[in-house]
Amino acid sequence: MKAAVFTGSDLRSFGGGEKDIVGWANKIQNIHLAIFSLADESNVRMSYNDIRALLNPDVDIIYYDAIKFRFLRDIIPLTSTGIKALFSLRNYDVVYSMHQGLILNGVILLLCKLFGVRYIFGVHSPIFFDNDPIESRPLKKALMVLFVAMRKYLVQHMNNIRIQNMTDEKNIKAAGFKGSIYNIPPHVFDEQKLGKGNERGDEFVALFVGRLSVRHKGLDLLEEIVNLTMQRTRKIKFLVVGSGTEGESIVRKLETLYPKNFEWKGFLKEDELLNEYRNSNIFLFPSRGENFGISLGEAQAFGLPSIAFRVMGSEDILTDERQGILILPFDTKAFADAILKYEALWESNPQGYISLKQEISDIAVERFKDDVIVSGMANMLLSKDSKMR
Repeated sequence: MKAAVFTGSDLRSFGGGEKDIVGWANKIQNIHLAIFSLADESNVRMSYNDIRALLNPDVDIIYYDAIKFRFLRDIIPLTSTGIKALFSLRNYDVVYSMHQGLILNGVILLLCKLFGVRYIFGVHSPIFFDNDPIESRPLKKALMVLFVAMRKYLVQHMNNIRIQNMTDEKNIKAAGFKGSIYNIPPHVFDEQKLGKGNERGDEFVALFVGRLSVRHKGLDLLEEIVNLTMQRTRKIKFLVVGSGTEGESIVRKLETLYPKNFEWKGFLKEDELLNEYRNSNIFLFPSRGENFGISLGEAQAFGLPSIAFRVMGSEDILTDERQGILILPFDTKAFADAILKYEALWESNPQGYISLKQEISDIAVERFKDDVIVSGMANMLLSKDSKMR
């Protein structure tokens, strides 16, 4: 069987969606995979060779160019490589689209119907079902009305959708979707790479990992949380891993304010990132909403008690009170209080903290192990169009 994964993003950006692809693509069997990756030089974190080395040799990578279309956050593959990529989809048995662009997916859906190829859409953006524009200007409001109408039409003409949380399932049904829903978490970790780091150390390390986005990842909320915590104690070391745009000025400012208590590592390659998970004590996830939140899942696999707001994605991961604390959105004071609570536990009962981390890791490994994720993806790609949960 031949399956095409149409990303709409550049694998070299290596965010959550790209990590998901690499994780299950290397494990899946009896399916020949081709990954269609947008060549987008504006968001490159890794090289072509880096990505090729991460994927098994039998997984094809096909790069294509496209025109970025700011309207509806879409891309239009009206280039020679883009058109060639689109029409080559006729050579596959199934196409899985990970990009959220309505025009792009409308074109792919039309081509799949024309070629008799099974089409699966994946909800990979936490704002896909937003009905309010980012800005309240009249033109933006008018465009949002058009976006909602286009989204509803497209969803109603799909047969297969992959989701990663229960909120998106409710939204899909509300939009009139009648087909097969596959609730499959992303590939979170490689069990062979899990391991213990410095269990005690001489400082309590609070880790944040993610793209440095203000609106999405909550870097402005993280700034408030750090400031509130620093007003009460200087025992905690904040460590930030990731890169981005508007959020970088925030972490630079925090480094200047708290040179002994705040460090920004930038973007790290996988082995370096895993080492930071191993050697940290707690994970901070101030996101305003995710489809899943791979970094939160990764932190859980390494046993890090986690603090997050009770929003989409986070509440689908932190389902057991042993795993961490969900804070009401967006109470930064309560978030800082929770950090201090864990620091006090770490300091007063180090052995109990080690045991807690092991419990958390066991929970995450059981829920997100390869047997669950990879088999779910294989079943989705191989399945007929019957409803499943």
